[in-house]
Amino acid sequence: MRVGAASVVVEPAAPPVRLRHVLSLSILALLVWSGLPRLRAAFRLHSAATAFADYALCMVGPTGPSLLRDNPAEFRTLVRRRLVASSPDERPFSRCAKGAREVTQSSDVERAHGGLSVSFVEYGLVTPGSPDALTLDRLAVTTRELAQLADEGWPFVRGGYTSLVQASAYAAEAPHPVELPRPGASRGVAPQRSLARCDSPKGSYLLGLSADRRSKIVRSLSPSGVASDATLSSADARVFAVSCDAAAVVVALGRPGARDVELVTCAHLGSCAKAPLPRLGSAGFPTYPLDVVRAAGVTVLAVPMHGIVRVASSRDDGATWTPFTVAFDPAAHPELRFDVQVPDRLLVTGKRVLLHGAASTPSATFPVLASDDYGASWHAP
Repeated sequence: MRVGAASVVVEPAAPPVRLRHVLSLSILALLVWSGLPRLRAAFRLHSAATAFADYALCMVGPTGPSLLRDNPAEFRTLVRRRLVASSPDERPFSRCAKGAREVTQSSDVERAHGGLSVSFVEYGLVTPGSPDALTLDRLAVTTRELAQLADEGWPFVRGGYTSLVQASAYAAEAPHPVELPRPGASRGVAPQRSLARCDSPKGSYLLGLSADRRSKIVRSLSPSGVASDATLSSADARVFAVSCDAAAVVVALGRPGARDVELVTCAHLGSCAKAPLPRLGSAGFPTYPLDVVRAAGVTVLAVPMHGIVRVASSRDDGATWTPFTVAFDPAAHPELRFDVQVPDRLLVTGKRVLLHGAASTPSATFPVLASDDYGASWHAP
């Protein structure tokens, strides 16, 4: 446009937003959009790693977090050890159930952690394949989610998840499960206890039939020749264990075609009375097979349960019993190999009680454990 002789040039207005700014903002938005999920995964990894460590601490104690992270097989060994040592009606992992769900996001895993000890196949009282049976495989807590979050959280997570597995200050901590004693090895035919006669320092006990052959009786004999007969059971009862000390004889009886067991204690030169068996919680009373011995007034009972041998003892002829404790678990020392795998027989030698396998040939090997406190604790002989 001209004004007089002079002219004025009007430049076109610049666009309010330049294309390079739009491009830069688009790239930034793309980075934020793609990086935000990774940032979220990084934050989730920190909380998940802590929950993972808290869970492992709750299950097996101080070594739990590092074992579940680095050595799951050893962690499972400790979990099994804790399970088999618990009482039948205990829920040993219920306190850890919430943590298991937090780690796995699985309600099935949470429910399995709330199961009774007796409901687990590994406990030894449930037959594998039973409808309501649980297994330790159902307690499926692994590092899989931590590894996935570590991958999703890159580059905000460097070095993986291992260093992040640290328990919180308020986490519940289980006692470290105590290792079972390592059994010794023996070879040959183990001593057999007579089912018809038992000798003690102060006399003997003979088992036989009454004169009318309707009853089984116990005849007590003193060193001076005094004899006394006492009725033990009906004649058809099956005797499968006899053991005595100076004060009494204990006899384990069964019935033809049944696995129920009855203990009877007969005082020296006195009468016989039933000795109540200890309960296995809601599973009821132990059944055949089992073994029993008597030493220094203590009755010791050994019950094999799918390879696990539990022991209880009584100092008042069965009126009260100690809780069952695990003396032997084949999974505790899998490196040991024997021809006879389970030590399910008891033997008294002086003041010591032996728990041993029943070998039938001189070349057969079997495990042996010894107790110097009448079944309260066991060790290699």
